[in-house]
Amino acid sequence: AGPAKHKRFQPDVLDQLRRLEKGDPVQMVLEQIARKGPAAVSTAELARSVSLPTETCARLLGELETRKAVVRLEADSWCGSANLRQLHTAITDALTKFHHDQPLRVGVSPAELHSRLKPVPERKLFDHVLAQLVKEGVASPCGDRIGLTEHRIALSPEQQKIKERIEQAFLAGQMSPPDGHDVAAPLGKDAEKVLTLLIEQGVLVRLDEQILMHKEAVQAARQRIETLLAKQKQATLSEIRQHLGTTRKYALPLLVYLDNAGFTERDGDVRRLKNPSERENI
Repeated sequence: AGPAKHKRFQPDVLDQLRRLEKGDPVQMVLEQIARKGPAAVSTAELARSVSLPTETCARLLGELETRKAVVRLEADSWCGSANLRQLHTAITDALTKFHHDQPLRVGVSPAELHSRLKPVPERKLFDHVLAQLVKEGVASPCGDRIGLTEHRIALSPEQQKIKERIEQAFLAGQMSPPDGHDVAAPLGKDAEKVLTLLIEQGVLVRLDEQILMHKEAVQAARQRIETLLAKQKQATLSEIRQHLGTTRKYALPLLVYLDNAGFTERDGDVRRLKNPSERENI
């Protein structure tokens, strides 16, 4: 492709032409990439913006990649290294602020973190830098959330008592657990925050929008179901419910959870153990 045509006397075009006359196309490419901010650019798009043939632009990008001045995200998707460093700092700062504002949260969902950044970066750049932060040990995933690796949750003595009370209530309920909000209601202003913490830490497992179950109860249910299905190969919801000693209200979301985890699989009205080699850890 040849250079793009421009209207006469446009200031930015004249500036680009002067740079080309001075033999400084590399600087022009870097400046254009820098202007993209938290977004990637293709070779063709970049070539048009700097009035260079696509082949020339591709060669310059290869040289800049060797010098680590640009990063290739995909086959033809480029971003400036300086832009990525700025995004690296922005994400780290956003996580720091999140932990400061919500010290009892293990982290934030990647989608929410992405939306907190201003300007909002292109998603593939965000994902690239977030993966880099995890690789560097700066950030760590916790379930479906992400937080700073150095963040430590410190409960006050009163909050620790609330945590123990909530856990005791769910352990006592086993496979017929109480409502989490009902448990938290009489325990004080921090109880809902502690309840959320237990969910995010995986101590309480969310089976659906309404039902939580202690992880030890889920594991016990898993073992009982495994024993039952290893013996009779398949079982209905009613049979599994009776075997667990619980009601349909809790048995159904528990089985859906185990299906989604790859432990069991539904076939019409019955469930079987999924192939052990295909099962996911719960």
